[in-house]
Amino acid sequence: MLAHTVREAAARFGEAVAFVDPDGSATTYRQLDQRSDAVAAGMATRGIGVGDRVALQLPSDTDYVVAYVAAAKVGAVTAGINPRLAPPEQQALVDLAEPALLLTDPGEVAGLATEGEPPPLPDDSDRPVAIVFTSGTTGLPKGAVFTDRAGHDLSSLRLAVTGAAAIPVSLVEQMWRDLGIETVLTAYGLTEATGFVTSCRADDDAETIATTSGRAIPDVEVRIADDDGTALAPGEPGEILVRGYNVMPGYFEEPERTAETVDPDGWLHTGDIGWMDERGYIRITDRKKDMYIVGGFNAYPAEIENLLSRHPDIGQVAVVGVPDERLGEVGMAFVVPAVGCTPDPDEIVAWSREQMANYKVPRHVRIVDALPLNPAGKVLKYQLREEARR
Repeated sequence: MLAHTVREAAARFGEAVAFVDPDGSATTYRQLDQRSDAVAAGMATRGIGVGDRVALQLPSDTDYVVAYVAAAKVGAVTAGINPRLAPPEQQALVDLAEPALLLTDPGEVAGLATEGEPPPLPDDSDRPVAIVFTSGTTGLPKGAVFTDRAGHDLSSLRLAVTGAAAIPVSLVEQMWRDLGIETVLTAYGLTEATGFVTSCRADDDAETIATTSGRAIPDVEVRIADDDGTALAPGEPGEILVRGYNVMPGYFEEPERTAETVDPDGWLHTGDIGWMDERGYIRITDRKKDMYIVGGFNAYPAEIENLLSRHPDIGQVAVVGVPDERLGEVGMAFVVPAVGCTPDPDEIVAWSREQMANYKVPRHVRIVDALPLNPAGKVLKYQLREEARR
C-alpha cells in the first residue's frame, strides 16, 4: 500500500514538498518516488524481494524515508532500529530481525541507487510490511509485525470519532468512501464534563463534521459567554460554558479552584474560546488563558496565527501577548521561516496590517529556528512569553 501511495502522490502532487530535512533541504513527491525507484532497483539487483527483511539503522531524514519506501517497492519487510541505542541493544534487534540487508549509514542508501528498472509494485494485501520494535518497558523489546489495510474486510467498521485537531473535509469523505464507515463524527469534551460536551450527528455533511465540534449532546446546555457570563449572539467569540448532568460537582478537596471553574448557577467555565453558529454548532478557536487584550479588544492568538500562516515566507508561527505602555498588551509573533525563505519582520507587520484588523496585527516579530513544543507537539506558549521578556 505504501509503495502505491507514494506513486500516486507523485502523480498527483508532483513538485509539492513531501517533507523537509532538519537541515532545511526539501524533497518533493516526485523526487521521493524517483529516488526510491532507483534504490529499489538496486535492492532488486542484490536479490532483495518479497518477504525479505531490510533493517534500517539510520537517522530520521531523507535517506531513511527513501530506503523505507524502496523496501516497500520490492515487497520487503522493513525493521527500523533506533541508531541511538547502545551497540548491544542494536545487535539484539538485528539478531531478532535477521535482515537480508542492513543499512547503517546514509551513504549506503545512495550507494544502492541504480538506473535499472525497479520491479513491479507488489501486492501488499495481507502480507507483513513492517516490524516495529516495542520500547522494552515490559522486558526485552519485541517486534510487532504490521500489514497495511488492502485486502481486509473492513465492513465491521461502523463509527469513527475525530477530535483534538482540525481535519480536512476530504478526510471525512475518504473515510466514508474508502473505508466504508457509515458514521463519522467530531466531538468536544473535557475531563470536568465527563469527557463529552458536544458532538456532530450522523446525518451531518462532511464540511460540518470537519469544521465544527458539533452541538450540545442531549440534556446538556452549551453557551458562548463574555467575561461576565452573559450569553453572546451567534458568530461572536467568547468562552464556552457548559451546564448539565455531565458537569463535575467540583475538584477533590479544592473548593477555591472549584468556585473559579463552576459558577453558582452550575455553569462550567471551560477556559476554551469559540463561537456558535445559528444551528448551535460550535467552533473552538483558542484557550482563554492565551487571549490578550489590545486597547480593550480581545485578541485570540490562534486566529491571528491562522492569518499569519498565509504569508508565503512563514513556515510556522506562534503568537503571544506582551506588555505595552499605551495599549496594555500587543501581539508578538515568533516566526519559523518557510523553507528557502528569509522573512523580514517589518514586512510581515506591514503585510499583517493589510490582512487583519489593526488590533490583531502583531507589533513585534521575532525570527526563530524552531518553536518550543511539548511531547504532544503543542507549542509551549509560557516559554515564548518568558522569551519575549528578554
